Formats: sequence, C-alpha cells, structure tokens
Amino acid sequence: DQLNMNGKQRMVETFSGDALDTDRWNLDVDDGTGNVVAMTDEVDGGVRITTSGSGYDRVVVAFNNKRQYAHTGAELIGVRKVTSSTGNHVNHIGFVDTLGNGFVSGRHFVSAEFHSGVTNYSLQSGDGSAISRISSGVARDTNWHTFKVRTTNPTTGLSVDGALEVTKTSNPPATNMQPAFEELANDGVAYQGQVRYVEAYNT
Repeated sequence: DQLNMNGKQRMVETFSGDALDTDRWNLDVDDGTGNVVAMTDEVDGGVRITTSGSGYDRVVVAFNNKRQYAHTGAELIGVRKVTSSTGNHVNHIGFVDTLGNGFVSGRHFVSAEFHSGVTNYSLQSGDGSAISRISSGVARDTNWHTFKVRTTNPTTGLSVDGALEVTKTSNPPATNMQPAFEELANDGVAYQGQVRYVEAYNT
C-alpha cells in the first residue's frame, strides 16, 4: 500500500495487499496475451510479473504517466529479485518518463538493470535519444537486493544493498519521470521478476 506522500512527492509502496492496486499502478503490456501480474503467495514476496512464454513479451508496471519526479533531483529505492539468472531476459526498476516499450532508446529514464547477457547489475539511463550503461561490482543472481537509483542531471548513480556502486554522466534523463519496474523476455520463455518495496522522492 502507499503509505506516505508529501510535498516532495515521497511515495512508499510495500505491495502487502492481496492484489496490485490498479488505481495507483498501471500495466503497460507489449506483446503476449498470457502475461500475469499478481501478488505472490509467500511471506514478503511482493508482486510478481510472469511473462507468457509465447514470444518476446514485456510488462511495465508504472504510475500511468503521472510524472511527479524531477530529473534534476530524485531517488528511487526498490527491493527486487528475478527467479532465473539464466536465459535471455531483462529486468529494470527505476524512473521512466512515459509508457511505451519501457526502458529503451527514445525514453528518458534511469534504472537498476538486470540483464542476463551482462555479468553484473548495471546502472542504465536514457536521454530520449540514446542509452548507456555502466556495470556495478555486484554479480547478478536470484537473491533479493535493495537498489537505489538517483538522478541530479547530469549525474546518475546506483547503490546496491546500501553501497554506492557507480555513477555516470552519459545520457542522463532530461524530463520528469514516474516510478516503474519491468520484466522483458527476449525469447519465448516465461520469466519472472518480483518487487516487494518501492520508495520514490524528490530531493
């Protein structure tokens, strides 16, 4: 549930109910009709995205284009895991400007990225035309981790489990954004990503 929102647009979501609050969170589905977004039946399991396995599926959960967070100073904390570290899939959690194909070239965004083709968790950002990433020192796995992304324009940064890992100044976002998380299958396999906590605020 959303616990607090103040003048700096601070939002905390614990995903503790029995269903995703679709008055708050919007689903943007690209390909695949069998994608499932549902609360997990486990303690502190949060919400889980499962791609259909029928093709190149993508599901983004976001704020329905309510872009309350400034590219000049905002942070997002997210607790996330994926259930498979193999295959060919991508998972993002962070800020993105508008829905439509998720965290890709053409979007303004900053995210903590899991990419099955990249050894470590990465900081990725986009400036509306191009994207770039820099890898952290933390190897990707299937465990819960706490990620924090920040943007101050032109600097973006990524912390993992409380430790600042990387910063960069290439391709920073340049417009207001919304909290979002995504699971993307790059082949015809069903993949899962889970999120159990999101906090976002302007700085």
